[in-house]
Amino acid sequence: MRDRRTFLRCLALLGTVGLVGTCRTEGEPSAPPEAAPIDEPAALRGWHYDVTLDGSLERADVHLCFAGRAPARLIPGLRDADPHGYDFRTADGEPLPRSGLGHGLEGLGEDGCVDYWVDLDGLERSGAGGRMVGRTGQSLMIRPSLWMWRPDVLPDGVEATLRLSLPPGVRASVPWPTEGGASRDEPGATYRLGRTAFDWLAYVVFGALTI
Repeated sequence: MRDRRTFLRCLALLGTVGLVGTCRTEGEPSAPPEAAPIDEPAALRGWHYDVTLDGSLERADVHLCFAGRAPARLIPGLRDADPHGYDFRTADGEPLPRSGLGHGLEGLGEDGCVDYWVDLDGLERSGAGGRMVGRTGQSLMIRPSLWMWRPDVLPDGVEATLRLSLPPGVRASVPWPTEGGASRDEPGATYRLGRTAFDWLAYVVFGALTI
């Protein structure tokens, strides 16, 4: 009987407002609201190194930040560098878990940063670097792959940058162009690193240089 009254009431309403609506039986549940879309983290767009060398050129402290979603792992550019990287942590101080030849980044949020340091003196003394690291007087020549740890998978169109903080009296000779056409010898210059920075053989020299 109730359904019949509901039906008649609907007919009356349709006669006054036109065929633009629907009627439902009292107590009939309404359709659930659509779920809000889930925001997916942006893909990895690039990363930036801030590298600080100590006065004796025996240690490099690295602050590395990702733009977008962090990669699955951070790995050394060369296998010989693995035993000489230390204290891998998030910017909040949480240790990064070991994952194969590298460290896992699964818990790192979007646009996250990590810190680590590399024992340059240990690399040289161990002989593991072979011809990849050496000193002449107060100058150090080294392959950047020994201290630039990188994503385990290099994305297409790599967009990476690097900035050096050097001790007084120390200059750098690097194979990369600067951003904005700045002088390579300008303190705090930012260098642009294409894919060749991670694939090709290259050297960087630090010391009291005449460039």
